Amino acid sequence: MTFSIRAVAMAAAGWLVAAMPLAAQTIAPAETYRYYGETRGWGVYAIDEGGAPAGVCRAVQGSPAGPMLIEAGVNGWLLIVPTSRDDVYGGAIVGYGKADIDAQFGFRHGYAFRDLGPQELDLLRQSNMLTVEIGGDPVRYWPLNGSAAAILKVQECAQTGGAGTGGGANTGNVAPPPQAAPKPVAPKPARNVADCDMRGVGTFACKLVSQPPDPGYTSSWQLVPVQAGYPAFFLRVKADDTRDVWVRFDAGTWQYLGLWWESEPGGSCFEPQPNQGPEAQANLGQDQWGLCVRLRLSF
Repeated sequence: MTFSIRAVAMAAAGWLVAAMPLAAQTIAPAETYRYYGETRGWGVYAIDEGGAPAGVCRAVQGSPAGPMLIEAGVNGWLLIVPTSRDDVYGGAIVGYGKADIDAQFGFRHGYAFRDLGPQELDLLRQSNMLTVEIGGDPVRYWPLNGSAAAILKVQECAQTGGAGTGGGANTGNVAPPPQAAPKPVAPKPARNVADCDMRGVGTFACKLVSQPPDPGYTSSWQLVPVQAGYPAFFLRVKADDTRDVWVRFDAGTWQYLGLWWESEPGGSCFEPQPNQGPEAQANLGQDQWGLCVRLRLSF
């Protein structure tokens, strides 16, 4: 496997993945699934077996190579990909970006399974492409856009047993933003409507809801999407105009994205600063984050 081959395959997958049907959520005859949520192009599902909860959740991404699944449960994390092998186990090479790992997979029901330890889970979060070459199978490629958000979402699902939209508190040395419902918007809502442009997602209408600033901040804002299916943001602004930023997909928990600064003059576009802390690095993953907020004129 060479980098040039991967680059070509990644570009092709990027064009084709949007047109692919939803990938398979179940991988065994006795399994059924319950929809839990969706984040950054990944579907997340709680799995039942024989009509009872199996104690696992999966994030699923479809591609021309077939479905790729990340599973979390009581036995830890699994990477699951398709295979034509019908024996018990075999060797493979797994590539995370430019890093190749000699691996062993188990085979069952047309799928290959591999345990994911903390190091490989971090590589899965931070890499832009997954390559799996199982002996006897063709090389398969999956773009990993949104994998960090998918891992957080499937972990949340596993912690709650797939019930509702999940819960769980944020961790780290920065307090999470309030999770109560935003305050009602003022009588002239057009004054608070903006175009939010999120890198990798696109432009969507959002409402700016001001919140009382906490100590150490000059202002606090929540960006609430007007339509379902888009993320919400929470920004706490400091005196030097940098801001701590959180994001929430669907109706899940707030995820801390670290300290952001202006990415262009004018104060309407922001991106993460380099050298973030461990929590923000895990939540940011390998994705290129950025947000522009432009107020709409009102009369």
